[in-house]
Amino acid sequence: MIMEPDSDLNRLEAAEAIVALFARERDDGIEKMANGYWGNGSRNVGRAVRTAVRVSTETIKKRGSAPLPLSEWLDVMELAQKIHFQEHDNEDYDGFGIGTIGEIQKGLAKIAEKYGAATAVSPNVLASV
Repeated sequence: MIMEPDSDLNRLEAAEAIVALFARERDDGIEKMANGYWGNGSRNVGRAVRTAVRVSTETIKKRGSAPLPLSEWLDVMELAQKIHFQEHDNEDYDGFGIGTIGEIQKGLAKIAEKYGAATAVSPNVLASV
């Protein structure tokens, strides 16, 4: 059930879901970096995943601290994909980095569907990620 977008509980739960989403992707990159197969050599999938999470996080944080509707978080991830492609495409041989941003987008879409696209969450929630 979607509560009112202005609901404090709704914003809190959406914020917690966003932090969990970004932390999950960050931890996946760290885990892959430590893995002999995924973290090996120039085609380091863990590095690509971690770079994608960093680009996504930095892109949303550039919007400031004012709460943004979840629909805008999704728009910002479109920008993050473009930035990642422009700046890190040569490091993302297998597409795991750009795929990570896609996973973040899918996760944000589910959060927006559950809590309402108008629910506003501050980018500051990502300070711990």
